[in-house]
Amino acid sequence: RYEWTLSIETDSVSNSRISVGISANDDVDKDYAVQDSSYPYYAYNGWSGFRLASKIMDNYAEPFGYADIVAIFLNVEETGANISFSKNHQPPKVAFSNILMTGDVRYRLSISMADAGDVVRIKDFKICHL
Repeated sequence: RYEWTLSIETDSVSNSRISVGISANDDVDKDYAVQDSSYPYYAYNGWSGFRLASKIMDNYAEPFGYADIVAIFLNVEETGANISFSKNHQPPKVAFSNILMTGDVRYRLSISMADAGDVVRIKDFKICHL
C-alpha cells in the first residue's frame, strides 16, 4: 500500500480547481497531464468533493480546502488495485476499485492546480507492506 499525505495551503476560491489523486503512464520519462485521456487518472476534487476519472464525475465525499489534510491510498493486489482518500485523518473511503494493474503502466501521485499561487505540500509518503 502506498500512502501520500498532503496539506492544502491555498486560501482562495481556486480550491475549486485543485484535484489530487493518482495518474498513470507507460513511460517513466514522459510527463503526462493528470487529465490526458489516453492514460488513466483517478482524482478527488477540492471544491465539489467529486471523484473524477476518465468517464466518471460524481459525488464522493466532502469538499476540501485551506488547512485540510488529504491522504491518498493506493492499495495494490495481484487482482487489481483500489484508491481511497481521507480528509483530516478520517478513515479512508474507497473511491475507485478493480483498477487494472499491468507491467506497462506506472501509477504515481498527481496534483492538478490552476492558479500560480496554489500551494499543496506533500507532508508524508509511505510504502506499507501489509
